[in-house]
Amino acid sequence: MYVDTLRLVSTLGVRRPAVVLPSRLDQLFQNLTTPGCNAEEIEEQIWQLWMHHPHRRAAAALERTATEIATQLYDIAETRLNNLLRACPDLAEAWN
Repeated sequence: MYVDTLRLVSTLGVRRPAVVLPSRLDQLFQNLTTPGCNAEEIEEQIWQLWMHHPHRRAAAALERTATEIATQLYDIAETRLNNLLRACPDLAEAWN
C-alpha cells in the first residue's frame, strides 16, 4: 500500500479530474471564493452533484455507504463501495 500511495502522489501533477464530473462543479468551487457567499448552500449543491448518479440503485448504495461510514461499519461500507465501483467506475464520490 505504501508503494501505491507513493505512486499516486508522484503523479499528482499530471492527474486530472474525471471527465464525467459535472462542469458545474468548477463554477460552484469558484463561487466559494466570493466574499459573502452562502457557503452552506454552495456546499449542499456540491454534495448533490457528487452524490448524484442517474441510476437510483447506485445513488442509494452510495447513500447507504455514507450512513455505514458514519456509524463506523467500515467493513460493510468497504464491501458495498467495492461492489459499487465495479458496477459504476465513473462514480467519483464512490472513489472518495
